[in-house]
Amino acid sequence: GRRSVVEFLLPEQPAAKRRWWGVLDEAEVDICLKDPGFGIDLRVETSLKRLTELWMGRIGIDEALRDETLKLEGSREQRAAFREWFALAVVA
Repeated sequence: GRRSVVEFLLPEQPAAKRRWWGVLDEAEVDICLKDPGFGIDLRVETSLKRLTELWMGRIGIDEALRDETLKLEGSREQRAAFREWFALAVVA
């Protein structure tokens, strides 16, 4: 199966909590506090507050992208996959 690595960057957090990674492999998601050592497919930059609002469905990804409180760096496929993955995670 295809593995995707998402790096989350939370600039306002203390250095030790500023970066973390999600490794998505088939139906599993591992959250890592240290770089898992794979190439980064998608970089997600936002605040912890905004990430929480997205996660809870209080704001949509499009709205956060428009107001630039969310930045996604990666291929079109990876950005689309993130939307799908995030939508599924929120429903779960």
